[in-house]
Amino acid sequence: MTHIGHSEKVLVMRAFIVVLVLIFNFQSWTKADDIRDFEIEGISIGDSLLKHFSEDIIKNGIPKLTRYSSDKFIIVDINPSDYEIYESLQFHFKKNSNYKIHSISGANFLDSTEVCYDLMNEIDKQLSMTFKNADREDKGMIKHRADPTGNSTIKSIYYYLEDGNGFRVACFDWSDKLTKEKNYSDHIKVTIFTDEIVNWFTDEAYK
Repeated sequence: MTHIGHSEKVLVMRAFIVVLVLIFNFQSWTKADDIRDFEIEGISIGDSLLKHFSEDIIKNGIPKLTRYSSDKFIIVDINPSDYEIYESLQFHFKKNSNYKIHSISGANFLDSTEVCYDLMNEIDKQLSMTFKNADREDKGMIKHRADPTGNSTIKSIYYYLEDGNGFRVACFDWSDKLTKEKNYSDHIKVTIFTDEIVNWFTDEAYK
């Protein structure tokens, strides 16, 4: 994917934050206790991906090689050019579930980890104000389990609602090796997730 310049990227990301905040704040006035009431690019948890994309587009977005040791959930990346806020969307759906979505992630690619961390802090502030009763968990910076060399990191903050569903904001810093070999790009990511898939990531995905 083509990257824009640093100064332009900062302006784009500032606009991204403004829109993100407006979306979260507007929806927090309605039914913030139900994760299905929140959207990323008009898509909600519990939707079938078939509601938004053709089966061919979905299948083309499923990686040929999985990064997970469990096939309970399937990952798909879809990158049309008409998203309003994000450069890329990523979904997880349960196998044999008619593509029912359990997580939605919106990502924007960055050339600077410092910019990513600054943006992450700003989004964290807004989430803290919007979800005052949520259980916030700062995971700090850890090595990404998808990189056996240990040279890739992820810094993330989670917000859990009362039912265990919730939100995450994270910065991904991939190693030069994975960037070169697999075309992985550093990025900031905002995710809506169900408690079921969080448990899967914790207990099964990387065994």
